[in-house]
Amino acid sequence: PEVKALAPLLREAAAEHGVDEELLKAVIVVESGFNARAVSPRGALGLMQIMPVTGDRYATAAERRTPAATRLLDPKTNVHTGARMLADLERRFGGIDVALAAWNAGEGTVRRHGGKLPDIAETRAHVHLVLELYWALLQERQARRATEMKLQPAR
Repeated sequence: PEVKALAPLLREAAAEHGVDEELLKAVIVVESGFNARAVSPRGALGLMQIMPVTGDRYATAAERRTPAATRLLDPKTNVHTGARMLADLERRFGGIDVALAAWNAGEGTVRRHGGKLPDIAETRAHVHLVLELYWALLQERQARRATEMKLQPAR
């Protein structure tokens, strides 16, 4: 039910920030299991598990008027902030896998590993899981589209 309820928001964020909707879903599943009120032991917040300092970095001017600890628990703000961050990481690191590594282990860690996927078991597992889910969601989307196609008779 949470996925369906958030579908319009995910489509909006994906279109606005140039990040695939299925990638956003995959990150949310791995990070919070679609729990908008999730708070990690390290202080990451919301659906996409964003740290407050990172939330401030990717916040709009209007969003900065509300404390990060409050605004990142709002699903819309959290997803848009996460989509802006993912788009930025993909541009800067040149690929989804390294962007996801930077998301998980931090940008500094990825830079120290030459801009490549760091050899950290937790990070590699995180990237692998998100990419597997992303792939499955892409296949599901493709199958849905294929069943919706209508063949036109030859003329």
